[in-house]
Amino acid sequence: MAGLLGASAWAQSNASISRIEFTSNAGADNTYPQGSVIALRATFTEPVFVTNSPGMRLFFGTATSTPLAVFRGGSGSRSLRFEYQVRPGDSAAAGLGVPSNAITLGARDRIIDGRGFNARLTNAAVRPQEAHRVDGVAPRATAVNVASPAGTYSTGEHIDIDVMFTEDVVAGASELLVTLGESGTSPQIRRAELISQGRGNTLRFRYTVQAGDQDGDGISVEADALIGGTVADTVGNRAVRNLPPRTWATHTVGVSAAAAVERVQVTSRPRQGDTYRTGETIQVGVTFDAPVYVSGDLTLDLSIGARTRVAAFADGSGTPTLLFRYTVQSDDRDEDGISIAAGPGSLTGGSIDDEDGVPTNRAFAAVPSLPAHKVAAEDDDDAAAVERVEVTSRPRQGDTYRTGETIRVGVTFNAPVYVSGNLTLDLSIGARTRAAAFQDGSGSRTLLFRYTVRAGDRDDDGISIGPGPGSLTGGSINDGDGVAANRAFAAVPSLAAHKVAADDEGDGEVTVERVAVGSRPRQGDTYRTGEVIRVDVTFDAPVYVTGDLALELSIGASTRVAAFVDGSGTPTLGFRYTVRAGDRDDDGISIAAGPGSLTGGTIEDGDGVPVNRAFAAVPNLAAHKVAADAVAAVVQRVEVTSRPRQGDTYRTG
Repeated sequence: MAGLLGASAWAQSNASISRIEFTSNAGADNTYPQGSVIALRATFTEPVFVTNSPGMRLFFGTATSTPLAVFRGGSGSRSLRFEYQVRPGDSAAAGLGVPSNAITLGARDRIIDGRGFNARLTNAAVRPQEAHRVDGVAPRATAVNVASPAGTYSTGEHIDIDVMFTEDVVAGASELLVTLGESGTSPQIRRAELISQGRGNTLRFRYTVQAGDQDGDGISVEADALIGGTVADTVGNRAVRNLPPRTWATHTVGVSAAAAVERVQVTSRPRQGDTYRTGETIQVGVTFDAPVYVSGDLTLDLSIGARTRVAAFADGSGTPTLLFRYTVQSDDRDEDGISIAAGPGSLTGGSIDDEDGVPTNRAFAAVPSLPAHKVAAEDDDDAAAVERVEVTSRPRQGDTYRTGETIRVGVTFNAPVYVSGNLTLDLSIGARTRAAAFQDGSGSRTLLFRYTVRAGDRDDDGISIGPGPGSLTGGSINDGDGVAANRAFAAVPSLAAHKVAADDEGDGEVTVERVAVGSRPRQGDTYRTGEVIRVDVTFDAPVYVTGDLALELSIGASTRVAAFVDGSGTPTLGFRYTVRAGDRDDDGISIAAGPGSLTGGTIEDGDGVPVNRAFAAVPNLAAHKVAADAVAAVVQRVEVTSRPRQGDTYRTG
């Protein structure tokens, strides 16, 4: 019975295919690449209705290559739309066609006319169309060769490397990672920049040798060395970036051996006997086997008793001997004599380079306890001491501080004291510790600290302050004779008149989504003096900035301040820092977690609510190293280089 009904339906239906045609545009080159969509239209003699998802066979040039285009719409009309997305490896160089009787029906698929009868699905073949060619074959790298002559390369010389592909390619902003380093040593990864495409299927990259590069075994390129940017064929198929690994033993990189430490010795003597007292200076000389040059904040760690004290670099740049000095504090004591741990661990920060700009070798043997250099500073009883710690501000209303209000605390000593460095006072606000920064009072008895309440701060019992010296940290506090003050004081319990109830950090708060470096060094992976490092901080909604907002960057052992420059009213705020003489970071810059590193100013959402400045720390970025010149460039001349069109006077425009 069912067979008879089917035969009757075929006999009675008048709906049939009148034409099949391509409706998509393959572009100026008449070729569809990977991922592009090919659209076709099947026109019937009358409206038809589609159930489920029929397909249409395509002809790619061989009888074995007949993929299906999928039905995409048109049910109820005379025109049915079919689409096919080009897959990797698809190819129809002579053009795409449609075989006869191309529309196929699955078990549940139907195409019927308005009376419910099956449409006739016969069609004549559509010959291959030159305007609809298919190229889904991605280019592949076939070879990597050094184009520069064999030899040993020195600082400033170029190494050119060619990467060949199976077909012509177009590239933008790509880089090639070049591996340096002799067997048994940690590899040095350098970035070669794209400089030209050479022949149509070849990309050429160039690396300029930097000070400190060393590779006696020959440079190499690994399989995953082609990074960044785009590499694609002329129709847009992205290249397969896997390279054939290569090492070129005939192309080595060599520089002069780094200067090394010959001797570390204490060059000062106590004023009396063998023991330094409070305020005396301990001087240490670190002697290299050649003159060296220092930039940045270089320090040498001294072991004084159970404590590590930092001696700051004081003199000697340009000579073989660097001098470090430390002033004995009131609580220092070492009855066996000071000692110095082995380098490089104890010789930190800054940069030490030879006259060719090559970083020195900081290794040296530990200096054992020196009985001629004991330390027995005066007891804290003789130093200036804290008399009183009190909150000197008041909330604007009632007993509770709100977001943006300032909490001021005074720490009063029994004698005038002098402050240097970044001194802070820790406040306990609820379960959190907040740092109040030193603001004023150096040279007087009372030091003033301030903290601005921010979103999320809450303390229903009132703020408190832990005992000193643990809560009074950083910087230095000395009396008029240079003796370090005693920072001890009793804890300040919760103060009911100084509660905190800032705006909640909860639902609807604007938060940081991403922190990323948006700049690139002019050459390779290293910024030089005068180059700009830009960092973008992106929130999850537009934000508005007022005041002096800044972002702290960690460059080597130093903290540098990137100033806010643009983006107020958008989700992304831009910060910039200009590299200056002495900056150095061989591992790449990093950014400490927020909110601590995002300081100053105000950042609010569209409703005036302060944003949440918290974000995860950004670790060392190997693509953003810093190696500034030891001496800054200076202005030699400023002059007007234009001339008025007539006489000596400029006119409008």
